[in-house]
Order: sequence, then C-alpha cells, then structure tokens
Amino acid sequence: MNARRHARAGFTILEVLVSSTVFALVTGAVVTTLVASSALSDTNRETVLAAQAAESMLEQLKGATFSEVFARFNATKDDDPAAGVSPGISFAVNGLSARAEDADGMVGRLEFPGDGLELREDGKDAELGLPRDMNRDGDLDGADHAKDYVILPVRVVLEWHGISGNRAIELVSVLVQR
Repeated sequence: MNARRHARAGFTILEVLVSSTVFALVTGAVVTTLVASSALSDTNRETVLAAQAAESMLEQLKGATFSEVFARFNATKDDDPAAGVSPGISFAVNGLSARAEDADGMVGRLEFPGDGLELREDGKDAELGLPRDMNRDGDLDGADHAKDYVILPVRVVLEWHGISGNRAIELVSVLVQR
C-alpha cells in the first residue's frame, strides 16, 4: 500500500503538460498587454507633444504684432517685416519625426485662407469660417487682404510618423485685431 501511495504522490505527464500550457497562455496574454500598454503610452506622449506644439504656435501668433502675423508666418520671405527673423509657415517639433513623404521635413505648418502667399476671404473652408469678410468692408471680393485684415483665421496642422504609424492633429483658431 505504501508503494502505491508513493507512486501517485507526484504529477503525471498529462498534468504537467496542461499546467505548462495554461502558464504559457497566461504569460503570453500578460506580455501582449504590457507591449500594447507601452505602445499606447508612447502614442499618448506623442499626442501630448503635438498638442502642446500646436498650442505654442497659436500663442506665438497671438504674441506677434497683429498686422504682421500673416507676413511673418506665411509661405514667402519676400514680405517679412524683419529680414531673416520671421519663422515662416512650417515648424519643427522636438520629439516628433516628420513623415517620410514630407517635402520640407517639418512636422508642423500653418494654413491661412488663400495659397500661403495671398490672404483670400472668398475661399470655401467651413472649418476656417470661409468665405468671411476678413477686412470688414462688407465685400467678399477676390482680392489679397494681406495688408488690411482685421480677422485672421488660421489652421495649425501637425503631421508626424510615430510609434503607431502616421498621425496628425489640427487646431483651428481665429485671431482678431484688438
């Protein structure tokens, strides 16, 4: 009787295999959860960096002399009020990488009504509230209003390649002369 009890005291091969399989499945689930959590944390960090950069750019626009905002932050240096010190339409963001297909290699860009060279109030862009009388003359003409705007819609766009692929955010605002 003692020999029989001693023989049944350990685990059988089948019990060991079943418990090993269950352990492997649980371990796999835990590792998958940890990896996904880490990727989500990195994605959240990137999103926070992008949002902070967009808000910072809006603050730069608000901090500039209102009548010079378009000239300083548009797509050409030809009309810059101070030679060489205007930031232009594109900007980098520390901690974010530009998309491979991005021609200027910058994560952020500003979009004003028009083509970046002229400020137009007759375009169609619902997010920017266009068409809109930006110089408040009562006329929605097709003229360039880079010199006489009192309302300036702007879109801040950030596009980057992150841990989860290509990402983008946009902020839209309207600056008003005070």
